[in-house]
Amino acid sequence: MISRPIIVRFCVLTLALCTLFPSALFAQTNCARDAYEINSLFSAQSSQLHAASKAGNVITENNLSEELFQLTKSLKSLAVSCQDARVPKLFRDSVAFLFLTHKDERLLALYEDFLRTTQLTKEQYLNFSDDFYLMNWQARNFEKLEDLKHEFPVSAKTTDFYPADIGASLNEDDMLFKARFTAGAELETYSENLDPKKLQLVVLVELLDGASRRLFDHVRQDPELFSKVDKILFLFSQTSVANPFDLANASQLMSDYDFAFVNNEDNWPQEIYFHHYPVFYFLHENKVLERIPGWPLEPEAQAKLVNDTYGRLQRELNQTED
Repeated sequence: MISRPIIVRFCVLTLALCTLFPSALFAQTNCARDAYEINSLFSAQSSQLHAASKAGNVITENNLSEELFQLTKSLKSLAVSCQDARVPKLFRDSVAFLFLTHKDERLLALYEDFLRTTQLTKEQYLNFSDDFYLMNWQARNFEKLEDLKHEFPVSAKTTDFYPADIGASLNEDDMLFKARFTAGAELETYSENLDPKKLQLVVLVELLDGASRRLFDHVRQDPELFSKVDKILFLFSQTSVANPFDLANASQLMSDYDFAFVNNEDNWPQEIYFHHYPVFYFLHENKVLERIPGWPLEPEAQAKLVNDTYGRLQRELNQTED
């Protein structure tokens, strides 16, 4: 049994905390409570958006994205008016999720206005400024980046890893954004297209994804793992956390393979879902012929399936051409 003095001390401590930090305990501010309710709606609908995007249901995906955008606008209004420091993070997280599937200029404009009008902590302002710069970099808005570096406290680390001066080297109509080191160890970026006449094996991966990293380890350990495949392209999404230096380093370490970012998602087949990794896509004439998802702990069976599928599709395409 708990003694009475301990209970009294607990009650006094609780009362003091409630007085000093009312929003941190039982009495959330009304605006914070409203924000969390909107966030719950956003979470429920974001699951539906994930499913629609993965299934390639474009109409449902667009409708859900618009509904989520309106919820994000509501969160932004609350973030501006509410003094609770948790609300800006809810808004930021909703933008980050929605940006994965829809790089809508309205979303970037909303985020910029949020940065200019919301009362943020110093740490939030610094972190959110980095986020805004990175989202514009991922949206390939290179022409805006120099201005953003001067208007917001973007960190040197972010601007170093995601250079602003590479826009001229990329053609927005190309599918691939590549990076390599020159003989002088300088970073060189460029864009190009896949050859539509050839069977292409494109593997969608992500730097921080455990299965993707396991795949890289297996490929380095066994150079003959995909011996029946002419060439493999490891592809990072447009919103990947990887940066051009990661791409150039990977190209040096694993020179038998190609590495690239998605330059512009709109130039790729709609059947490709860019947020599930790793997935092996077999492409021909910019159409998905087949896909094989995942990479297990024991890779032999999956590697055989990839090799056999590539060989079969290559034979079928050769017969068609004959």
